[in-house]
Amino acid sequence: MRKWIQLEHTADLSVMGEGDTREEALLALMEGFTAQIIDPGTIKKLEERVVEAEGVDVEDAVVTLLGELIYLIYVKNWLPASFESVELTKEGAKAVVRGEKYDPSRHRFLTEIKAATYHDYDFSKGADNLWRVRAVFDR
Repeated sequence: MRKWIQLEHTADLSVMGEGDTREEALLALMEGFTAQIIDPGTIKKLEERVVEAEGVDVEDAVVTLLGELIYLIYVKNWLPASFESVELTKEGAKAVVRGEKYDPSRHRFLTEIKAATYHDYDFSKGADNLWRVRAVFDR
């Protein structure tokens, strides 16, 4: 079962996703980070998008994928409501996301995220067999 936790951070935003698999942990991280930006309960699942990223390794692919989501939200004005699936390979990540176009009459941003960073990033399996991925975002 996947879940996300907002972690204490002095200035930026830190979120950790947790799950039974790497993919569940990443899905939880993406849900947690977007819930910091906007209330997902206000977003309708009208349209499906595929968000992809490449990287030199999994860390780079995940950080780039998070950056692509930030671009989708703030530049393309498209809001993710739910994360349906994610695929991780050695050098890439691909997420299937459902959501809708930003509607200023219904959607209120909670905070602004500028970028996903490599600072304090961790993606590992714990002694309890749960996968955890932690990322820090610049505000």
